[in-house]
Amino acid sequence: MTEQTKAEPEPPVPAVTPEKYNVNVSIKSLPGPLLTALEDLKKRPEPMSAWKTIFKDILPVLTPIAALFVSWVAFYYANEFNARKSASESSETLGKLISEVGQKTDDRTKTIEAMKLAAYGDQVLPAVKIVLGADDPDLRDGGVQVAKQIYLAETMDRGKLTDEMQKYYDNPFLRLGALEWFADVESESRLPLSDKASRVLFCKLKKNFGTNAERCTEQGEDLSLAAAQFLSAWAARDSNDFVKGMKEHCSRSFVGVHKELDKITDFK
Repeated sequence: MTEQTKAEPEPPVPAVTPEKYNVNVSIKSLPGPLLTALEDLKKRPEPMSAWKTIFKDILPVLTPIAALFVSWVAFYYANEFNARKSASESSETLGKLISEVGQKTDDRTKTIEAMKLAAYGDQVLPAVKIVLGADDPDLRDGGVQVAKQIYLAETMDRGKLTDEMQKYYDNPFLRLGALEWFADVESESRLPLSDKASRVLFCKLKKNFGTNAERCTEQGEDLSLAAAQFLSAWAARDSNDFVKGMKEHCSRSFVGVHKELDKITDFK
């Protein structure tokens, strides 16, 4: 019987570490027609025709890495163009809102101009937001009227618009304009706010004014008047104590506020 030799141990398998590749794509190495198209792209105010050339005639013949690079460039320039375009449109809309709506003293004319801008729906909202923070009551009312027409015509989803206005109320700079919008829309017998939206706002009012409006005077006359106008239009039974609190705690110098509160004699 021959002696069985021991099998030699197999050599250890070395661990394989994936290699890291540093890929540098040089613009100079790209095809001439592509470079020409990219240079043309930077000069154009509207880049769509340059994209057609790149994607139709050039991109299919590039290496995968170069194709990825060009796709990223396309994405970057498209986003940059859209941002510039959006900012330009917002600026133009703001100018129209101020000149065509905010300076109109005739209510009918202001409503007509507000309707024209409301047709753009949520696209006009950035300009409305800026104007709602204006100290000038005419400018602020211009923003209120445009947002009101957006709500009535539903050129933007009413729920989303109302949610935005709730957020605006939380911003001290926009609070007065937002509250004026709530009061104005709530007074529309054709299409008042949902009871849920009104109650959310009422909770916000109690947070700022106090449960029984004990901080009314601190809120100032304008905000207190907008709150009274909202409560007068809403007239919910569970706002009774809050209204009584406003009558008690709001400064007697807030004449307009007390006149509005005196209208609230019955609750639904």
